[in-house]
Amino acid sequence: MSNHVRGHRGAQGDIWKWGQDESVERRPDPGRRRTGLLAILLSGLGALAAIAVLAIFIAPHDEEATSGAPFPTGSRTAASPLPTSSRTATASATPPTLTPSDSASFAVWSRQEIVWRSGGLPHQPVYSEGDLLPLMVRINRATAGAIYEIELWYQCQLGDAAAFDYLGGVSAADAATILVQPGPGRRPDSTLPLPDDPSISFDNIPERLVQIWGATFYQPPQGPSPTTACSGQKLLSLTILAQDETVFLILGAHLASSAEWGSGKAAAALAESISLEVSVNGLPTREVTVPPQAIIR
Repeated sequence: MSNHVRGHRGAQGDIWKWGQDESVERRPDPGRRRTGLLAILLSGLGALAAIAVLAIFIAPHDEEATSGAPFPTGSRTAASPLPTSSRTATASATPPTLTPSDSASFAVWSRQEIVWRSGGLPHQPVYSEGDLLPLMVRINRATAGAIYEIELWYQCQLGDAAAFDYLGGVSAADAATILVQPGPGRRPDSTLPLPDDPSISFDNIPERLVQIWGATFYQPPQGPSPTTACSGQKLLSLTILAQDETVFLILGAHLASSAEWGSGKAAAALAESISLEVSVNGLPTREVTVPPQAIIR
C-alpha cells in the first residue's frame, strides 16, 4: 500500500482533510513483470514450432532428385539399351575385337572363271589395262550396331610403271560378282561415291561407287592417302555401321592404262605381281595378288 497521503480543505473553512494520494503513479510489481515476459517468450517459441512442423509436411519428399541417389526399384526405371540384334541398334563407341571365327575375308573377281578368288588371279590373261578389277571384303559374324573400320592398301606404282592408279566401282561387264557365292546375292543396301584423288586427273568416272550390304556407311570414306602422285602404296579408309551378321563391301581397282601413263608405263608393263591388302579393326591383313600374266594391254 502506498505511504503517500494528501491533505486538502474545502473552498470555505479552515479544516484540512487527509486521505490516500491517488494521483501518485503506481510502480509495477517486478514479479508480475517477469511472469508476463516469460509468457510472451513461451508463446513465441510455440508459434515457431508450429511453423516448422507445417513446413515439414508441405515440403516435397523427392530426395532422389536432390541427393543423386539411384531410383528405387519399382518406382522409376532407366531406359533399357537397344538389343544388339536389332537393325536399329545404337552404334558401339569402340570397334569390336575380331577373333579368327569372326574374321574378315578378302577376294578378287576372276572375270574369265566367273568366280571369287581369295588368294589372287591365275597366271593367264584375265583383264586389260583400263579395266576395273572387282574386290570384295566380307566380315563374318559381325555384331549388329557395331562400328567396323576397314583399311585398304593398293599399289599405285611398282617400279617404273603405274599399277592401280585409282579406286572405283564395278563395271557392267562384271555384274555377276553380286550373284556368285560367297557374294551377297542381292542388290546393295547402300552405295557411296569414292573420294577423288587430287593427283589423278582422269578418275572422275560414273562407276566410282563403293557398294555395301548388311551395313551402312558411318562416315564418308577417307583418302586416298597420300594425296601426292603415285610413288608406292595408297590407303583408303572406310568406317561402317553393321546391321546384319554378315557384311559385304565391293569396289573396284583401276588397272593403269597406257592411254594415260604412256607406253611401257602402265599395268601391262609390270614385271612382277601387284598386291592389294585389307585390314578390319586391326586384324592381320588379308592380301590378293595380280600376276603380270593376268594383264594384257
